[in-house]
Amino acid sequence: MFALALHLPAEPKVKNKKISATKMKLSFKFNFGLVIFAMLLVFGALYLWTVSDTSTKGYEIRSLEKQLGQAQEQGKRLELEAASLKSAQNLEQDAKALNLVPSSGVNYVSDEGYALKQ
Repeated sequence: MFALALHLPAEPKVKNKKISATKMKLSFKFNFGLVIFAMLLVFGALYLWTVSDTSTKGYEIRSLEKQLGQAQEQGKRLELEAASLKSAQNLEQDAKALNLVPSSGVNYVSDEGYALKQ
């Protein structure tokens, strides 16, 4: 009869896992490079966000300056229109258009002899 046996080593050999100095340096350089790359990505994204935000704010400022200029021009036009409407010549024309007549004699009420006096 045949006996089947597995050929297994009695105990696995345990090797001392010593990391050499060069492997440590290489590992450190790789991690350092990864950190530098991540920092570059973060700073690049921040730069793009800042540039985009600045250009957007510049556009908004130009738009508001344009609106301010238009409002100032309209204010000047309205002041001129108000001054022309308040002029004596314009008031006389409006009085004639409403059929108003100039008053000739004005009588004022005096406060003597009336209950107005205190």
